[in-house]
Amino acid sequence: MTEKPKRIPFMSARQVALTAVIGGIAFLCEAIGLWAPTPWPGGTINIGGFAITLAAMVAGPWAGCIVGFLDLTPMAGFGPIASPLYWWTPLYTAATYKPIYRLVQKNKVLGLIVFFISQSLNMVFPHNLLFAWWFSAVTESFPTVLSAWYYITLTGYPIFAWIYVVLPMIVLATAADFVEPRWSWFPRRAKKD
Repeated sequence: MTEKPKRIPFMSARQVALTAVIGGIAFLCEAIGLWAPTPWPGGTINIGGFAITLAAMVAGPWAGCIVGFLDLTPMAGFGPIASPLYWWTPLYTAATYKPIYRLVQKNKVLGLIVFFISQSLNMVFPHNLLFAWWFSAVTESFPTVLSAWYYITLTGYPIFAWIYVVLPMIVLATAADFVEPRWSWFPRRAKKD
């Protein structure tokens, strides 16, 4: 009789549970319209950026991408079509998070400063540039990508920074055990007995 090879789950039970909880909360907040106002006319922002960043911190990059999709699903006119715009943030967060977490364990203040700078740079450049492209090229709300990026970054930084940087940093500072990165990018093979 041949032995069946063991199936390796893509995500652990912990990752799936955290993704479901965080994604469900993000979906619900978006579905009921729990938004914060922004400085630009008619603009609002949801807490999805916090949920996406938190999911990437606690459950890995794929969890953050799934939460990004769930967060955008209820949005009319924007919706899941634009969810890949959110995927950069969990991928970047996951790529930089483990070394930053180790630094926080050694020197909390320095680690939190590095986290703040790293997440701020991610938000201002790649993240806001992707959305600037969306707002100028797809929705045609702005004449150019640069004008959209300038406007989003200049007027939206305090709100985006609070959601993508400050709230995750507070969780990292106060609940380090919860946000310990116990995930891997790809499934690990089970050890043979």
